[in-house]
Amino acid sequence: MRELGLALILSLFLTPIASLAAGPHSSSAASPAKSAVLKSLQLWRERIIAEDEATISAQKKQIELLAKVSLKRDRSELDGPLLEIERLDNERMEFEARRRIIDQLIFSVDTKWNGAELKGFIETQLLELTLNDLAEPGHGGWWKFLVQASISLRETAEPGADPIKYLDQYMAESSVLDPKSAFEMTKTRNYVGD
Repeated sequence: MRELGLALILSLFLTPIASLAAGPHSSSAASPAKSAVLKSLQLWRERIIAEDEATISAQKKQIELLAKVSLKRDRSELDGPLLEIERLDNERMEFEARRRIIDQLIFSVDTKWNGAELKGFIETQLLELTLNDLAEPGHGGWWKFLVQASISLRETAEPGADPIKYLDQYMAESSVLDPKSAFEMTKTRNYVGD
């Protein structure tokens, strides 16, 4: 069953996308230089890290509040900070997932991208990351997001849109750990990069 699912992903997505990533296309926009793409990805990564650090700081404040709680008073003094710490912890897991995906894209661009159309290359890399995420049964947590992001990039990105900005905005509107479908995302179209 698992092999059928992987074969389906490969047949539906990789074959048409591989042709996009393979070589130059008659596109009105030239592919950016590798250094510019890597810089864009690195800035995105740094922004995610800064958001995570702010979340860590908020968690510390909640823990400081807990240190002052007296069980002799109101139970809500304990419940409120505990719930907030849990929410912040979930937020940190999302930031970690985002950072790791960005790290993998940085590595892919740096080691595999030959300067051909960036959009097609990113689509292919998202699907390769999907296959990697599904490699260990029961451990994949990002594959739904990766497939949806690839579909959305291919199907709804405006012609000439910067695929890195597009993916950044898509990720900001969805969640890696609990993703929205590409179809749901097309309804808002707030995330489309330019």
